[in-house]
Amino acid sequence: KLIDDIYKNYEKKKNHQLEIKINGVAENNESVNQFLTKEYERLKYHQKLGFIYAYHDRDYAGKFFLIDGQQRLTTLFLILLFLYKKLDKTGAFRSLYFSSKIPKVNYKVREGSNDFLQLLIESELKGENYENSEKFYKSECSKDVTISHLITNYNYIKKQISNIRDKAAFLEYIEDFVEVNYFDTHLSEQGEQLYIYMNSRGEQLSFQEIVRAELMQKITNQQKKIELGNEWEKWQNFFWVNRGENENADIGFE
Repeated sequence: KLIDDIYKNYEKKKNHQLEIKINGVAENNESVNQFLTKEYERLKYHQKLGFIYAYHDRDYAGKFFLIDGQQRLTTLFLILLFLYKKLDKTGAFRSLYFSSKIPKVNYKVREGSNDFLQLLIESELKGENYENSEKFYKSECSKDVTISHLITNYNYIKKQISNIRDKAAFLEYIEDFVEVNYFDTHLSEQGEQLYIYMNSRGEQLSFQEIVRAELMQKITNQQKKIELGNEWEKWQNFFWVNRGENENADIGFE
């Protein structure tokens, strides 16, 4: 749905024509035309993806720990990865979307999922198949819900975007016209309430999502954060597998 929504707006932008006139006379200055056309397009055809919520950790300056928005940011990151690869601009992708040789999006408290994400990104940038890597453990990865979703979603992204003729124009749209609203909760009382009632999906957060965020904030030791993340992930996966007729794992988990 996210990809379809973005593509529909991209198509609208691509197919429109704008004529700029001053007192009924067409503007002949090409630079003025290009600038005003771009600003108009940004106002009319931008794609808003709702709120992204995160908090800071004093021990990790310059990093944002997501509470809500992981799926949207991961999807956008994988779309960018595929487009830069197809346009043979892998060096530019590393320059823009890596920090200290590490992708700017990672799952630090989900060790197995994070390892696979790094493997997927590096394999794509090098033009290799991650399944041929000695770091890919198929039996283990198949048991991880997040990894399974990453594989399924990236294959879907490749299939859908491969059909787009002008990939450079689509890349420009993703980078210049897709936007999110960022809210730093600081896990304050105000932040929690805004997060709960202004959630971009229009749904109230599950109780366990709030508890997990509060616990993560209180732990200062990085290794303990990873241990908590792994334990949390293990139980989430257990209740997902055993969800029965439930839509998700929340009822069992809580």
